[in-house]
Amino acid sequence: MATAVAAELADETGEPPHSPRPRIAAAQLVLIYRTIASPEVMAYVRAHPKTRQRQAFSEWLTVARDMTGEGIGDYAKRGD
Repeated sequence: MATAVAAELADETGEPPHSPRPRIAAAQLVLIYRTIASPEVMAYVRAHPKTRQRQAFSEWLTVARDMTGEGIGDYAKRGD
């Protein structure tokens, strides 16, 4: 999956598909997807009361996005 994402990012930016910037950005994006689908994250969410599970997932995803965003936040910025 990361290879396909890297190829799309490279195509959008004009970089070679195996250069580090699209590969690392793709790996970070795929990391979030794979992690949220993991049994461990699902167990974390289910450990919360039913009424708080959606909020727990949202908070987990926000932290993951923020942590990953710090690494790829400036990658392939588009003009205004």
